[in-house]
Amino acid sequence: MTVIPDFRYILFDLDGTLTDSAPGITASVKYALKKSGEPVPDYTVLCKFIGPPLLYGFMNFCGMSEERAEKAVEYYREYYSVNGIFESELYPGVDELLAKLCAAGKKIILATSKPEVFAVKILEHFRLSDYFYFTAGATLDKTRTEKADVIAYALKNAGITDLSETVMVGDRFHDIDGAKANGIRSAGVLYGFGSRKELENAGADFIAGDTNELCRILLGSAVIKKAQINSVTSAFYDTDIGIIEIGVTDSAVSLIRTAGQKGESVFTELSDEAFRQITEYLSGKRQKFDLPLKITGTDFQKKVYSALLDIPYGETASYGEIAAKTGNPEAARAVGGACNKNPILLAVPCHRVVGASGSLTGFAAGIETKKKLLGLEKSDIKG
Repeated sequence: MTVIPDFRYILFDLDGTLTDSAPGITASVKYALKKSGEPVPDYTVLCKFIGPPLLYGFMNFCGMSEERAEKAVEYYREYYSVNGIFESELYPGVDELLAKLCAAGKKIILATSKPEVFAVKILEHFRLSDYFYFTAGATLDKTRTEKADVIAYALKNAGITDLSETVMVGDRFHDIDGAKANGIRSAGVLYGFGSRKELENAGADFIAGDTNELCRILLGSAVIKKAQINSVTSAFYDTDIGIIEIGVTDSAVSLIRTAGQKGESVFTELSDEAFRQITEYLSGKRQKFDLPLKITGTDFQKKVYSALLDIPYGETASYGEIAAKTGNPEAARAVGGACNKNPILLAVPCHRVVGASGSLTGFAAGIETKKKLLGLEKSDIKG
């Protein structure tokens, strides 16, 4: 049993917690790298820029010197300030969550590593400004960039003295580390860009799968079983493509992904059934999954995943074709972002999406696995 404190002050991260900002951030990073004469890494590396300070990202993810990284940050902001800043969307339920918290008398504060000037514009763009008691962000002159410094600035300027009444909500380990550095609790969210393993290793006090679970934590006026806070139970299995993690609720499969190593498993009839069907699929004995699925994501992501389910076994579709099916033919790049965040691999077949020329592009489980799955399906049909 976990006792949920009665939080009065709630600090929120922005990217990956309130907004899915992947399209704008990754496009801005690509622009900066091309203008810097640097190679552009694959999409999974670009997504690592979501959360940490930009200077850290260019130095650690792209191997740039501090001097070159500083110049890349300038180039990044050239694109981001005009185009990338609004290439994002709210996660499902965020508006309702903030409204409930305000109605309950909570003081909501934004604490983001994004420059404050951009953060204010984004809140205004999504009409969220009225929910926030105070907005704290990074400075453009690098005097305040680290998450711990941003949180400290927020606490001081919001006049918060009772840290026991305060919690930081975010999706990456930077948010959890920043909370610890300032002596406050933290709540991690799984719908952003971090993983359960990352948040647990960082020491998050609470973890929520969606905004409904997060709301229960933040309004915690009761004693809640830990299993209720993290309603998805996971089990790990060995397969022909390595270890996979299968996450299930009481009635549906909500997660299928590859895992580097096994964690603690809670085996259920549904997770065992999902494993049985995956085994049949990987051995060429099954072409279609018959599982109850709980598909989560933004409205756009759900449109993408629905379109993926329509791609027949043994066939492929381009990112542009999927974008057209969502009603937004110019959103091919955003389709790639949605595929990269697909929580239910195999059953929602993002491996069947390829480049316009038929080239194999990024895949969360790796290009070699994607090649193997497509080869399996094509050979099975020919056979």
